[in-house]
Amino acid sequence: MLPLFLLAYRSAVHETTCYSPSQMLFGRDLRLPCDLLFGRPPNASSSPEEYIQDLQARFEVMHNFARERVNLATEKMKTRYDTRATGHRFNEGDKVWLWNPTRRKGFSPKLQSPLDGPYAVLNRLNGVVARIPPIPTAPPVLSTPAPKKICKYSEFTCASKNQCIPRSQICDFKEDCTDGSDEHFCGQCDFHEDMCGLSNMETWTRFRWERKHVENFPLTQNATVPSTDSQGNPEGYFVVLTEGKYCVSKIYKFSGYYP
Repeated sequence: MLPLFLLAYRSAVHETTCYSPSQMLFGRDLRLPCDLLFGRPPNASSSPEEYIQDLQARFEVMHNFARERVNLATEKMKTRYDTRATGHRFNEGDKVWLWNPTRRKGFSPKLQSPLDGPYAVLNRLNGVVARIPPIPTAPPVLSTPAPKKICKYSEFTCASKNQCIPRSQICDFKEDCTDGSDEHFCGQCDFHEDMCGLSNMETWTRFRWERKHVENFPLTQNATVPSTDSQGNPEGYFVVLTEGKYCVSKIYKFSGYYP
């Protein structure tokens, strides 16, 4: 069956050249079974010299015509392809990938990417070629980030994700996190009106935090009171640690801003 298919292919006219492969190779059509039935064409050459001259002339005509047809077909295919193609001009500093289909040992071909990079374009050599930095021969050093610390439900996670503090230390006027994130979102407050949300958690102890005016509480021998608040007001309010009716120590100079 294969010889019959080859006979049909070699005797069929090609769409691009408008000639069959046998005509392009031998300068004439193949002798098909129909030629055996009807005989040779009447305009056959009578002598070998005439046949050679006719064959040479046919070759020149057919090959010149076939070249023109191939060029037209090439332009037609290019036009169709370019309708879906978009050009890109790489400039200095652009990030590009490098096509490198080299296989690496120990990895499945399906899991290997043929692209390396990205690389930064150093300069352009022409319209389609650009220079990139040399490809490193040593494999890149892979570093694993330190695992983030997981805090308990009763703890506050600092912004650095590697430190936990008790929730009772949030907004306590002291930066317990190394990055100070426990005091970042506490808002602004002074103690002119209230305690700004502060409360005594241990009600059984004799020591208490109280909001006092500078003139409204007695002092012990070791206790001191600031003369002004953070805004320079000599009649400001303060939060102090008291024992009974005495102020035992000056802890904070408030009536300023609660960070």
